[in-house]
Amino acid sequence: PGDGDILVPGGTVSILGTSSVTIADPDDRAPTIEEVDRILDEGSTMLPVLAGTRFVRAFSGVRPLLASAGSDVNGRSASRGFSLFDHTADGLDNFATIVGGKLTTFRLMAEKTADLVAARLGNTTPCRTETEPLPSGPGAGWTEPGASARDWMARIDPTDTVLCECEMVARSTVDEIVAEAPGHEEHMGLEAIARRSRIGKGACQGAFCAMRVTSHLYDMGAYDGRRGLAEMRAFIEHRYAGTRPVLWGAQLPQTELAEILHVGLAGLDLIEDET
Repeated sequence: PGDGDILVPGGTVSILGTSSVTIADPDDRAPTIEEVDRILDEGSTMLPVLAGTRFVRAFSGVRPLLASAGSDVNGRSASRGFSLFDHTADGLDNFATIVGGKLTTFRLMAEKTADLVAARLGNTTPCRTETEPLPSGPGAGWTEPGASARDWMARIDPTDTVLCECEMVARSTVDEIVAEAPGHEEHMGLEAIARRSRIGKGACQGAFCAMRVTSHLYDMGAYDGRRGLAEMRAFIEHRYAGTRPVLWGAQLPQTELAEILHVGLAGLDLIEDET
């Protein structure tokens, strides 16, 4: 294949991609069924086994790549460099724009932008991004695939309930993540915990763990009223946006089961009008 196709190991999953298309609206970035089909067709040329492999999710993102005005350069061949503009020549003294780049250069981009803005404010102290690591803590490593499973096995605690069976995320892991925000526990909802762990990233895409974690947060007092149900609905909607383009094979009945749990049992379809 000639579209930059790769299969990347990602811990408990592998990632197949990617497509590269130009879009008119950066807010309209949801993956489409057509894109998924194209990626799968091209990927199956490399690895025929992919034609029968279970896919649990599709995702996409937007990046503003640099290209000369009027050029016919497509996304694949466009530069991954970046440019920082202070817009002084445009008569805008308090405005900065940075475009281009990629994930591996995002901290360098932040450093250059911070230096420009700080200098405009009269602060000439160089940014320390190059030398200082990002802040970390005991609860910062739970996104690593397998970390929560190894921790749970080492504890040998039969009372430590597993809340996410797909990724083996235990109650103790959720408690530790919440404890990382003392005084702000009310902000450590389902979505915040999922961003700091493997919650919702397994084959069921939150079908079971969304309900279990939400129930646990109610028991902890982090939720009251209907807030937890409203946040669970928002979380499930976010996961469904990724599962929708891959609803075939085993993933289709998995999603139907999730609908039974979330709508038939929890009544999440009724929550929006009651909050």
